[in-house]
Amino acid sequence: DEIELQSFLPKQLSFETDVGLLKRGLDRANAVCKITFTNREGYGTGVLIAKNLVLTNYHVLSLDETSELDRIARAIRFEFGYVSAEMGSVRTIGFSADASHPVVAASPKEQLDYVLLRVEAAIEQASYIQPVTSEVGVLPAPRTGLNVLQHPEGEQMKVSLSSNGILDIDERRGRIWYVNRTSGGSSGSPCFNDDWKLIALHHAEVSRGFGSIREGILFQSIRAEIAPFLL
Repeated sequence: DEIELQSFLPKQLSFETDVGLLKRGLDRANAVCKITFTNREGYGTGVLIAKNLVLTNYHVLSLDETSELDRIARAIRFEFGYVSAEMGSVRTIGFSADASHPVVAASPKEQLDYVLLRVEAAIEQASYIQPVTSEVGVLPAPRTGLNVLQHPEGEQMKVSLSSNGILDIDERRGRIWYVNRTSGGSSGSPCFNDDWKLIALHHAEVSRGFGSIREGILFQSIRAEIAPFLL
């Protein structure tokens, strides 16, 4: 009967959110960029967290720990504003990495899987590209919302929203798990809480017996290592 059938349907097929908070999230979109390379295939997502510093996953550049990370980073192209025409007057604009010292800080994929990259100085003239606030707040709790701004499969920017998507958090290991939809190219995407504060950097899909979940690196763990560069 109808009551029995409903028990098989996924819960939270729809949810309501405050329009003002949703607009706040869309305002964060100008800090998110698609990452490509001028000398090879591959792409990822990054987020501007200071006037000329982009954070993404280490494995977007290399799967192995390497001393040539600067050389790899010099071939990066940061594409901001890569969104659909429905966003109106937003335009895609690209920047290169800083030619001399593009890698500011890094942690290989077996650890915190991040790299902090310096963008060429021209980005500071693009006043409409504003970094996200990088203060560390209270950790979200399981069964609360998580929102991801991303470039899945290298496509135009998408947002994956969930009202109760967080499954678990391991503060000691710097990990968070959630159910939001992501795909190749989403690595390095910023994850936000219900108030659109940066809480994690998406980096993996993890197989489970019942399917798969997503895994991110807690931003508070990353910020503990990169705080001196954000002043």
